[in-house]
Amino acid sequence: MGGLAVIQVGPPPLWLPPKPAIVRPGRLLDRLKPLGATLPGITAAPLLGKKAGGGVFSLAYGSYDSSDVDGTSFTFTGMTIGTAGADRYVLVCLGASDATGSPSGYAVSSLTVGGQTASEIVSVKSNDGNWDVMAAIWLAHVPAGTTADVDVAFDHMVSTCAAVTYALSNPTSTAADDTATDETYGSSADLSLTGVSGGAAVGFAQTQNGHAMSWSGLTEDAEWDVQTNEIASVAHATGLSSGAHTITLSTSTPTGSCAAASACFH
Repeated sequence: MGGLAVIQVGPPPLWLPPKPAIVRPGRLLDRLKPLGATLPGITAAPLLGKKAGGGVFSLAYGSYDSSDVDGTSFTFTGMTIGTAGADRYVLVCLGASDATGSPSGYAVSSLTVGGQTASEIVSVKSNDGNWDVMAAIWLAHVPAGTTADVDVAFDHMVSTCAAVTYALSNPTSTAADDTATDETYGSSADLSLTGVSGGAAVGFAQTQNGHAMSWSGLTEDAEWDVQTNEIASVAHATGLSSGAHTITLSTSTPTGSCAAASACFH
């Protein structure tokens, strides 16, 4: 005979599906990265006051230096460039002059900060027929160090060269929000800009005939004699409001060539 069959008496056991997953929103959100992490249809917003990379935007004055020895290349050693960081840039406000009376007689061929190549943001020249002066602003990405050498080369000989450094940290773009220039003789310079809320601006001027300068809309950081009867001045402002920002520069005795430039970032 074959084996005995087992016959179950009564209803079959109740079948239950597996337990559903329990989604706890708090734990899910904890796994999101502070910046850039997304869910379908959801984008994490950057923290206020910070750029997309997480750093706080700032502009800080560094130091100035100059030379009144004729030449085509200049090295300004150990200039202050602020706190090191991956998104730290250095603005160089640059001045020069030449006694040829021709503003087209020279141009900057290269500028480096700590060996890092800089790019020109804005530049202007002014001349009175006997003497010309230049004002320019350059920018270099220099993530390392708190001081650096600034090396400037011209394609022709100049009589003076001046440099000023600012640390520009965590800008949203390396392109300026706005720039302005003015080249005057015997009148004030208008360097007004259109800024972005929370941004910062810098202005630089070099003038022949050695008259003291005063700024409106920016706070002066340094003013000095580049050589006899020639003065350079630099100023900046932070916490700009969105829209027009009026900047003017005047000299104590309005005579002589003056070249001035400004730029703003955020």
